[in-house]
Amino acid sequence: MKGMKGLVLTGVGLSLLVGISLAGCTNRPTTLGPDAGLAYNTARDQQIMNPGAGKNLDPVQGLVDGKAAKNTMERYRASSESPEDYRKTIKPSSVVSEGIQTK
Repeated sequence: MKGMKGLVLTGVGLSLLVGISLAGCTNRPTTLGPDAGLAYNTARDQQIMNPGAGKNLDPVQGLVDGKAAKNTMERYRASSESPEDYRKTIKPSSVVSEGIQTK
């Protein structure tokens, strides 16, 4: 009797294994639904301030004075050449000095 029960359980187990294996071989849909990428497209479109900006061929407004534009660009470029002046050095905290007030 004990041997028969083991054979039945083995047969059931093998049947389940074969069923699960065959289910993994079935064809899945190869095309996406009509709303594929909807979240991406919505997020992208909501980040565009002026959707018709590419159609506007008027000159860009601002910095019409050549001297002001030149000075602005020189300051901008100089700020990237020596960024150390703009950064603040932060020392890592240690276990010993954490929470200790020094004067």
